[in-house]
Amino acid sequence: MAYLNVTKIEEALSQMKLRFQRKDSTVEMVDLEASLGRYLAKDLYATENLPSFRRSMVDGYAVLASDTLGASEQSPMILQVVGIVDIGCKSELNLTTGYAAYVPTGGEIPVGAEAMVMIEHTEALGPDIAIYYTATYGENIVGIGEDVQERTLILKKGTRLAPQHEAILASLGYAEIPVVKKPKVFILSTGDELVDVSSTPGYGQVRDCNSTIIRNIVESCGCEVVDSVRVIDEIEAFQKALRNATVSADVVILSGGSSAGIKDMTQLAIDSLAGNTDSPNVFIHGLAIKPGKPTVVGQIGEKPVIGLPGHPAACFITMKAFVEPFLNDFIGKNETEIRRIPCISGFQLHAAGGRDVYQLVEMVYEEEKLTAHILYGKSGMVSALAKANAYVVIKMNQEGIKVGDNLVAYLL
Repeated sequence: MAYLNVTKIEEALSQMKLRFQRKDSTVEMVDLEASLGRYLAKDLYATENLPSFRRSMVDGYAVLASDTLGASEQSPMILQVVGIVDIGCKSELNLTTGYAAYVPTGGEIPVGAEAMVMIEHTEALGPDIAIYYTATYGENIVGIGEDVQERTLILKKGTRLAPQHEAILASLGYAEIPVVKKPKVFILSTGDELVDVSSTPGYGQVRDCNSTIIRNIVESCGCEVVDSVRVIDEIEAFQKALRNATVSADVVILSGGSSAGIKDMTQLAIDSLAGNTDSPNVFIHGLAIKPGKPTVVGQIGEKPVIGLPGHPAACFITMKAFVEPFLNDFIGKNETEIRRIPCISGFQLHAAGGRDVYQLVEMVYEEEKLTAHILYGKSGMVSALAKANAYVVIKMNQEGIKVGDNLVAYLL
């Protein structure tokens, strides 16, 4: 296996983009209530003005602004109240100078009214009202289309729908939403030592935590895990499982079997299945990152197959650094920027020659500064994962990190 020919993350992601067609053209309609977390399949535009009528922002009295000129606590203006606007009903009132009308929050502003005076700045005097405040034109009034104008773009294709997005969609009457159909992902875990998380491991056995890592990150990207299967370390069983996976899913992710050990079969299994006749199915076998170097990337037909390292920390880092960005692009996510924040290094670490180092850290506030503390862990340990809330990257052309250096932390 060509482990020395490692590929930089950026180059690997570019190759993935060139080889595999995005799934954002596969559209399905879902109810608004079921659209949370889904990706928009097309741009959405306002179908009407919001609000569709002049709306009051406060409980109070609709007035002509000129009728309140000079009004104060010491010198109120007295206006005659001509009526009340009921919430949710069209106003039939027409205000002229010297008159006012009570309007609740959200009620329609009567024709002729120019401002709303909050009820706190008024006092009822029988059929009249005393105004203790000088209002300006348009004060406390939301005009027609001031919130959203008809035919304006409200949400872009590729937006992942959050509660705030659903609020405006509901306000505009979008009962059904065009979303990208979830790409299907099949997870294969290899290793005779693996047992189910609900099982008690025997001697030399471990619970399969990598499948949980992969599933959670895959689903957080908006994809669907169609199945998760463990396979014994036999090439025939591996080939059969891989063949079935490529039939039922858009993406196959393998855990384990991609290091240089004696029982590793990932590249052999991928290359043994029918695929590109002019070249091997595997086109990347090694990423220029630490941990995560022994990562397989192949293509069977039109399907990407990604083989991850078996160690949990390496599996997690490779999912975050490589697989997650690929899936975000694959599904057509509009914003693919990873959340990041500046911080100060609380540790010293040397770079790894020829590879970018992805180091798990714990971010804490110390002396009013956000400081990153390294989380040490030997290969295969999972305790560092539980404490980590971010990671930092030491580029291969850097010498390393010293205490007090300015860093950028990528939030988990």
